Amino acid sequence: MEIYVIRHTPTTALTGVCYGQSDLTLQEPFDELFNNIKKSLPVHDYIVYSSPLTRCRQLAQHLSNETTVSCDDRLKEIDFGLWENQTWDSIKKEDLSNWMNDFVNTGAPNGESFKTLHLRVINFIEELLLNHTEDQKIIIVSHAGVIRSILSYLLSTPLTHAFKLPVTFGSITKMTLHKDDAWNKLIYLNKETAS
Repeated sequence: MEIYVIRHTPTTALTGVCYGQSDLTLQEPFDELFNNIKKSLPVHDYIVYSSPLTRCRQLAQHLSNETTVSCDDRLKEIDFGLWENQTWDSIKKEDLSNWMNDFVNTGAPNGESFKTLHLRVINFIEELLLNHTEDQKIIIVSHAGVIRSILSYLLSTPLTHAFKLPVTFGSITKMTLHKDDAWNKLIYLNKETAS
């Protein structure tokens, strides 16, 4: 199974603002970026999944070749709770320090931890693998945290190392999974397209 995981293009968020599940719009113009991403995909017959947030859904609809885009809440970015739309500098230093020291298990107030995000993302991936055949091609349009979670799972790396994996705006990460007795978690190629 070929899976192409694509991060949305740049948003209208101001630099230094904490956003996760806030429904932001994309920086315009984005048509050329969308077309570059579409041209970079070597496949034409694929199933498209997306985070329901506008910044992903718009790109997914552009890539869908007029097929249905399946939006799934499990593909949303991490929920930063009370920190959403605040500047990182305005968050209490003690709270931010606690989170940074253990972001895997600690969430923002009324938000979720990276582990919580990871569990919902893995639930989605495992369901995807059960419901599709090896010869199908899948596109997933999502967010940096979700993509890092998928890569951590497929590459069997600790979640504490997830943010060492580069996932730029508009990047395409190709994963090829082969099925024998079980799914072998293997092979990924990251390609930057948005710049």
